[in-house]
Amino acid sequence: MNSERDLERERVTSRLRELVCESLVVTPERVTDDASLLEQLGADSLDLVNLAMQVETEFSIVIPEQDFEKLVRFNKAVDYILSKIETAGVVAVEASAEPKLAHAE
Repeated sequence: MNSERDLERERVTSRLRELVCESLVVTPERVTDDASLLEQLGADSLDLVNLAMQVETEFSIVIPEQDFEKLVRFNKAVDYILSKIETAGVVAVEASAEPKLAHAE
């Protein structure tokens, strides 16, 4: 039985593979877990910027420009996106927590 984290990894992997295929016009079979978007799939720096923007929109995360290099290898990109989603989830949970009021005695 898959854990929630495994299911999220599968979802991110599947959707990122679709985005890479659409952006770089490659078949899903070419987008292996260890594929380099630059060397094996023919992406250039503009392709990475466009992919980063699509990923930001798709997963509701922010990718600083200095982190674009983390999207170069497919499996590393999945890990990076998952870490950003988890961080955003923690921030969202903390932001939605009700403030505790101090009671004067």
